[in-house]
Amino acid sequence: MDVREEGALSNVTIRKKAEENVIVIPVKGVFIAIGLQSDSFPVVHLVDTNNKGEIVINPDCSTSFPGIFAAGDVTNAFGKRIVIACGEGAKAVLAARQHILNMKKKKEVTA
Repeated sequence: MDVREEGALSNVTIRKKAEENVIVIPVKGVFIAIGLQSDSFPVVHLVDTNNKGEIVINPDCSTSFPGIFAAGDVTNAFGKRIVIACGEGAKAVLAARQHILNMKKKKEVTA
């Protein structure tokens, strides 16, 4: 998977490991479910990580890159448990929503 930022997220490119063909999916946002192993690789070039490769988050699950939020075992949050990851996911969604609303307000003021 390849996620790139060029002003705003517009698509995600996916390639299965055993295949050469790629699929480009137009998107306005993305939630990455990593599975059993934490892997911050898709965004490591965009956000701060610690020495364990975990994405460093603020209390609202925001990262060092405005508009990117992270939750669950891929972050430096305490306690690698599903119930904690679910709570962090809920916080991330609420914070992302607020971020989007704030962006819309800024555009309305400048227009």
